[in-house]
Amino acid sequence: MNAISNLVPSLHNAFNAQDPNRRYLVDNTSSPLNDPGIVIYGAASNIGSGVEYSGKGWNTRYSANIDYSPREYIDYVKARKEYISINNPGAVTAGKVNLLTASLNLSGSSGETTANNMLSNAPLVLLVQGDVTIQNFPTTRFNPSVRSFMIIADGTITFGSSMSEVNGIFFANKVNFSDVQTTNPLLIQGNIVSQQDVPPVETRRRARLDFTRPSIFIVFNPSMYIDLLQDVAVSDYQWHQLQ
Repeated sequence: MNAISNLVPSLHNAFNAQDPNRRYLVDNTSSPLNDPGIVIYGAASNIGSGVEYSGKGWNTRYSANIDYSPREYIDYVKARKEYISINNPGAVTAGKVNLLTASLNLSGSSGETTANNMLSNAPLVLLVQGDVTIQNFPTTRFNPSVRSFMIIADGTITFGSSMSEVNGIFFANKVNFSDVQTTNPLLIQGNIVSQQDVPPVETRRRARLDFTRPSIFIVFNPSMYIDLLQDVAVSDYQWHQLQ
């Protein structure tokens, strides 16, 4: 974990109907329960003058190592869990951990068709040994039904500039929110986990013309983790020698 630099403007408007439109870095809509979680950063934090982290204001500075990088987790699965090795995304099996032994490029109308066929098998976990690119869908939306789906890639996950919505849990060595500069906003329902920091320059590849609204809006979806827990859980083994 490193520094957070995410300024919330004093004049702000909602991203969409899911956005409570309060001047917080993280927010929640579970009324009347106000439990937005905690903001954790490893270095300095700059969210702007007068901005609250959340309705509770919970935040802390903490440094910790992630137990598994994407590559280490894939190695763990190959050594300890049941999985199916595939060479194209059309061969995924429902209810199984699927390991794609190549990069994944979902592009254009054919890529959207492949994605929809793959997602029809959700809940689904897809491990990718390589990069993942999702771009140029005619509808501009990946997983619009918000099915429980997780991609773990040991390379880079990139969302094309024309994509307006990508839903799922995306865990990668690095995540790019756009391939080029664009004014198109991006909605993500699920979660994003990037082993590497997302540099401010790359974050600003999405900069909508209306600066009062977020350019990237992430709606954390805990139900996806629950649906996929059995597939992604890590077992802790303890060995004892008996004489």
